[in-house]
Amino acid sequence: MQSTEAPRSVLLEEAIFRSHFFFFITRARLQLDLPHAMKKTMSTNAELKAKFWDTLTKERTAMLGCTGTFPRPMTAQVEDGQSTIWFFTARENDLAEATETKSQDGLLMFTAKDHEMFATVGGTLQQDNDPAVIERLWSPFVAAWYSGKDDPKLRLLRFDPGNAEIWQNASSLIAGIKMLIGIDPKKTFEDDVATVRLGKG
Repeated sequence: MQSTEAPRSVLLEEAIFRSHFFFFITRARLQLDLPHAMKKTMSTNAELKAKFWDTLTKERTAMLGCTGTFPRPMTAQVEDGQSTIWFFTARENDLAEATETKSQDGLLMFTAKDHEMFATVGGTLQQDNDPAVIERLWSPFVAAWYSGKDDPKLRLLRFDPGNAEIWQNASSLIAGIKMLIGIDPKKTFEDDVATVRLGKG
């Protein structure tokens, strides 16, 4: 009678595969659960706010819009310790025209280059062509767009942020991996979303 028992080499390979698979799943669970298991305080509101300011200051590009004007990409400038966000633009820009005579409700949308952070920020947008602020924010990059600091086309927009919603690590790929190994992504993302006030008021 022919034996139906699998060869020892096959059993050994199967055991090795199972041990490697178990190791991978365990390691993945530990890594994906770090925000809750080892770093429960990492995603507090204060830390998300700080990360937002740090990321925006470094990357600078955001979508800016206001009442009656669709958001468009703009270069943000943030001064240390200040909550105001500044934007150089030109007189013909729709945002400049919308704020020529009065302030408007503004909206800023920001996505980090690595997609590790997303933010939607409400606030007030207005023109503030203060020569002292222009002097402080002036740089070779800004100068390339104007004939000088007194260029009649130059406009400086001031965005004073109010409430914001900030997300970090909101990747759908990460969420899919978590679901595959039995982790509820909603639970681990609870500490990665915050509604905060960015302004000083």
